[in-house]
Amino acid sequence: MKVLAFSNIKGPVLGASSYFYYICILTHKYNYRDMSRLPAEWEKQSGVQLTWPHCETEWYGLEKVLECYVEIASTILRFEPLMIVTRDIEECKGDIARISQAKGIQVDVDAIKFYECPLNDTWARDHGGISRVWS
Repeated sequence: MKVLAFSNIKGPVLGASSYFYYICILTHKYNYRDMSRLPAEWEKQSGVQLTWPHCETEWYGLEKVLECYVEIASTILRFEPLMIVTRDIEECKGDIARISQAKGIQVDVDAIKFYECPLNDTWARDHGGISRVWS
């Protein structure tokens, strides 16, 4: 199986005027007319991306949402790599440390890959990569 992950090289953050750069990873040269498909949710993957919520995202009860995100991050890390996209890496790490200590949740922050970019929403579809699978 060959996998291609790609996204726009430069594009607007939806609802905001700022711009940020995407990461483009090509594993091989492909003829785009070849048969390809989006991978199913249950297929093997190389990791999970979360977009970290903050006070400018549209979450009601942000503290409860952050607690849920810390639990999700802890669970993901037990099974596969985790990437967190956040507007502020230190703020995100602080949230994780504060909540994991208060709730007794174990989170290995050093195992997380953090990427910083301007965000106004936590829906990764708006800024994350897209994967295609060739069989």
